[in-house]
Amino acid sequence: MSDANRLSGNPTGILEGYTPAKLFTPDYEMKQRVGLILQKFHLAEKNRRPYEHNWEFYKLYLQGNQLVGKDTTTGQMVRVSLKPEDVKRLISIENLLRPTARACIGKLSRIIPGWEVLPASDDQSELRASATATSFLDYVQTKESLRVKYLQAQRTLMWCGTSVFQLCWDRTAGRQVSWCKPNPQIQMGCGYQGAEKDVGSPCPRCTIQYEMEAQESQMKREAAFQQLSQLSAQAGSQPVEPPPAAVPQQAPMLISVNEGDIGIKKIDTREFYPEPGVSDPKKLRYVVIRQAIPVSQAREEHPEFAEYISSEGGIYTDRSVQFYGSLNGSRSETTYLDDHVYRYEVHEAPSALHKDGRVVYIINNIEVRTTPNYYYKLLGRLPFYFQWFEKNDGELWGESPIAQAWHLQRERNRLRTQMREHRELTLRPKL
Repeated sequence: MSDANRLSGNPTGILEGYTPAKLFTPDYEMKQRVGLILQKFHLAEKNRRPYEHNWEFYKLYLQGNQLVGKDTTTGQMVRVSLKPEDVKRLISIENLLRPTARACIGKLSRIIPGWEVLPASDDQSELRASATATSFLDYVQTKESLRVKYLQAQRTLMWCGTSVFQLCWDRTAGRQVSWCKPNPQIQMGCGYQGAEKDVGSPCPRCTIQYEMEAQESQMKREAAFQQLSQLSAQAGSQPVEPPPAAVPQQAPMLISVNEGDIGIKKIDTREFYPEPGVSDPKKLRYVVIRQAIPVSQAREEHPEFAEYISSEGGIYTDRSVQFYGSLNGSRSETTYLDDHVYRYEVHEAPSALHKDGRVVYIINNIEVRTTPNYYYKLLGRLPFYFQWFEKNDGELWGESPIAQAWHLQRERNRLRTQMREHRELTLRPKL
């Protein structure tokens, strides 16, 4: 359990679970903003749905040991187990796609691209600067395990055809610092950041602000007291008692959080929802990333609204339906995720309404954080980079090698099944 959750009175754990969530009532403006963002997400999801059905079909075909089908009406994938005790028919399957894909991955990852910053001239300052930049890139490569992520990208290309990387600022990385947690419900907290040794002490910025507000309130009280004293003296009434001294409001305590560090993420392509109709990643105006994360992780990464985040139902990791025991067996969704919640991460390019763009995080229909899109200001584009196996003109998504090979595998399976049935049932029938 992190110090941020412990000191904020909102403990979360892995085995212990988490505290019950409080009820949060968003205002009308937040409801409007969240509604418009989710409307864009549903539009992108509808546009990407045919590709996702193909990805799941190719992924299951690559795994083998099952019959794969697709509902022509809904596009949902259906898997039929091929265990001998479940299937009565003599089915023969020799999955050649998997070893072929494994060999392809080995060739693609045999030589992993590197980098070296070349100096602009032979000047000593330029040479030192280029050496420093190269060392920093080597540090990022080691810290972010870029070789491992490159290998993961090649594996994704086999069934999806597209791998997505995200350059980001990781708020959970970096050194530990003290932080004043903002609380929008009670108008407290300023976001002050200080040294780690100050954890547990009152926020100095809030302390100064509350003292200034107390002094201003005291001056107003004294001015009102003098005015009332003059009026009472003129009227000959009893003197007015002086007002009590204004007491400054108690400042919130600093909690321990991570300072943050640069990060490079390998995004699951199935969680990536780009703007429809755009084929060039540099021209994307908005992107939505929907991830299912544990509630404890969501509360740790978004401490501003930690006490209002709760789990959601109906979250599965498997996007297909499996039949057990033959076609007359039970039908069930697999791998249900408990104590998880969907987090929507929205990246928006600059516009007339939002000059610096936006990066919005939404959990439980709550806008938990909104910041200017500094990535676009630094990069001139959204911070997402693509790798394709085979990119078709006019499409953002690439084509995987399984798209051109699964027909041959199906034909091979059918021919081997017919040969086996003919050999074992016709030529050499069992008595």
